[in-house]
Amino acid sequence: MAPAQDAVDYRKLYFDEKRKARHRNQESIAGNNSLPSSQQEEPPIPRELPEWNGGSSALKVPELNRLRDCVSNQDPGSIFYKESFLPSHFCNDLWQWLEKLPVAATAKSQKHGHWHNLHHSKRKVAVFDGSFPRPIQLIAQALIEAGIFDESVPPNHILINHYTPSQGIMPHTDGPAYFSRTTTLSLGNGQVLLHFEPRQKGAFSQRQLLLHGGGSLVVFEGDAYSHCMHSIRETDEEYETAESTCCNVPAGTKAYRQERISLTVRHRFDSGLMN
Repeated sequence: MAPAQDAVDYRKLYFDEKRKARHRNQESIAGNNSLPSSQQEEPPIPRELPEWNGGSSALKVPELNRLRDCVSNQDPGSIFYKESFLPSHFCNDLWQWLEKLPVAATAKSQKHGHWHNLHHSKRKVAVFDGSFPRPIQLIAQALIEAGIFDESVPPNHILINHYTPSQGIMPHTDGPAYFSRTTTLSLGNGQVLLHFEPRQKGAFSQRQLLLHGGGSLVVFEGDAYSHCMHSIRETDEEYETAESTCCNVPAGTKAYRQERISLTVRHRFDSGLMN
């Protein structure tokens, strides 16, 4: 008979082999379920959002203060404004990236992520709907981090307008297709006056807001969204002059018009990728 210390513990071997087999099986399942490296999901976006061009600097995400940043006198407030939401270097990179978007083959095309020309207004527009490339995803995530959009109704539709200095947009509402909050980011070196006017008399007082270029942000919701039309006037003049109804600068302030790109960010119900 073999000494006790040399005896084989078959029970221990059995459970060791069973454990190893289970471990190998789990590794095999994980390997079969994993995506190729080219299809792996991107890591979560940190609070300091890295630039998409590989730069070492990061985008600081300022929060929207609903008391300090409110520029309407209703209670509760419905128009909010931050003159410097995006830093200038970030805006410059974003402008260059947007200018390189492909151009749609036909004027009537609404191809996702392509520039196309509006014949009636002569300006260029592009739309990202439902699916965002990395640069646009960074903007959407920044607005969530800032407390402007909630993760339950995240930004999923971004309309980009490229304006010449004289161009504007007629009075309009964004309508019930969207969650009742609109955010617009302005890129460029000039300023423009955004006009709000009531859809029905007495529902909301008429007012203006001077939008600076270089990464300013305006948010409107509530009464300003539901009971107002908003617009930018067309003019061949070098500048516009703020009136007494302007919310954020003294009357008489000159808004010098220049080339401008705006990004209008919304949550569209039943949003889906465009053709």
